[in-house]
Amino acid sequence: MRRLFSLVSTGGIDGFLILFMLLGGMVFFGLMVAIHVHGLWHIFKKARRAPWLSLIPLVNRVTLCGISGVGLFGFALYLAAWAFVFLGLYNALEGLGTNILLGALVLFVLVHIWQGIALARRFGSGVLFGIGLALLPAPFCFILGDDETRYLKRRRSANPTPRSRQG
Repeated sequence: MRRLFSLVSTGGIDGFLILFMLLGGMVFFGLMVAIHVHGLWHIFKKARRAPWLSLIPLVNRVTLCGISGVGLFGFALYLAAWAFVFLGLYNALEGLGTNILLGALVLFVLVHIWQGIALARRFGSGVLFGIGLALLPAPFCFILGDDETRYLKRRRSANPTPRSRQG
């Protein structure tokens, strides 16, 4: 860290590039957060939930699990994935191996894909859009929040069976 500040303070081309990359990364991160929050705000409005809930970190995940239909079980899996990520990072830093970290990352990705697909289906979108929600949440939440799709309280089944007429 001290070397980074000495490069920036010397005013050389290396220092300028490092400062440019840091500032550019912070601006990009800020834009992605703003786009994601905007998309969540509109998703919550479509689902007739209080939009301000999208601003509170864990509350927005609980509400999103409710909107997508995975419920508290999905939120518990989300918390378990984070717990395993932190446990795996601790083990990796202590030199105890990276097996838990790799397993935690796989669990984390699978939980996000499952929740993304469930959320996409609640708005009438497909599986690929749900995978996009899981892997690139900011642009896909923005798209889902601002398009013309409506929130479907119940998921549509893949093979609806027609009702027979009696009478």
